[in-house]
Amino acid sequence: MTLGHDPLVLGQHYFVSNSTDPTAISPVWDFTSGAEKGNTQAFVLAAEVGDIPAPTGADDVDWLQLKKIEGQLANTVYRVDTKGGQPPASVNGNVHIWSLTLVIHYYYYLSSALPVPRCCRSSSPQNTVSVSC
Repeated sequence: MTLGHDPLVLGQHYFVSNSTDPTAISPVWDFTSGAEKGNTQAFVLAAEVGDIPAPTGADDVDWLQLKKIEGQLANTVYRVDTKGGQPPASVNGNVHIWSLTLVIHYYYYLSSALPVPRCCRSSSPQNTVSVSC
């Protein structure tokens, strides 16, 4: 299906080394070069608070609640409505890069007292966050 225009790309989603555990990685949602260009705090580096298995089955990555470690994009991030995302069975501890297809919805909240979504929905194909609000 063609929409007739390029999707709105607000930023990027990627992972960085965890400063407290060198064997772990931490997720980042970085809008500093997209819709919030020029705002050096338009990102969130997050850490997992909790998770539940995806109710749609073992092929789909877990649903997560994450909390802000750095940045001002959001205080809380939820990863839900996942489809796919599990690494192939051929991936082992020695393989650091692989390709997979997944669909994920992220919800970003600025206030922990009264959640108001910063962005309503985003999908993350090929490490690019496109958001529709």
